[in-house]
Amino acid sequence: MLVVDDDKVLLTAQYRYLTDGLSLEIPGGNCAEAEAPADVARRECFEETGVWCEHLEPFFRTRAGEGTLDTDTLDTDTSVFYCDRPTRKTEFVPKPSEVLGIGWVPFDDCLSAIRKGEIVNLCTVAAVLRYLAFVKAG
Repeated sequence: MLVVDDDKVLLTAQYRYLTDGLSLEIPGGNCAEAEAPADVARRECFEETGVWCEHLEPFFRTRAGEGTLDTDTLDTDTSVFYCDRPTRKTEFVPKPSEVLGIGWVPFDDCLSAIRKGEIVNLCTVAAVLRYLAFVKAG
């Protein structure tokens, strides 16, 4: 979920075992079959960051690896939502198995981190670039 406040985006720092490194990402998580994507986005953001997003807007959908994944056995669609009126409900508490830290990062810093290869998470890159191209640019 792309959470924006005062021209800054909420990012999480997560250790990813597959790449054996830290990843800067927008909050998010997997959707069980019975869950609505918007409910998952809202819940995951709150669980990971302590930030509640009552008002969500669908932002975009993506399908990673469309040419390389078996779409008969894997759900490859990812829904990304947008919130520009977040509310901090609880203090952030690091969870080593999930989120190590959070931060409100100015969009210019996000762009710089994307250019330097410091932000490589597909949904995060797409969300930041889409926001700058279509929301902020008007």
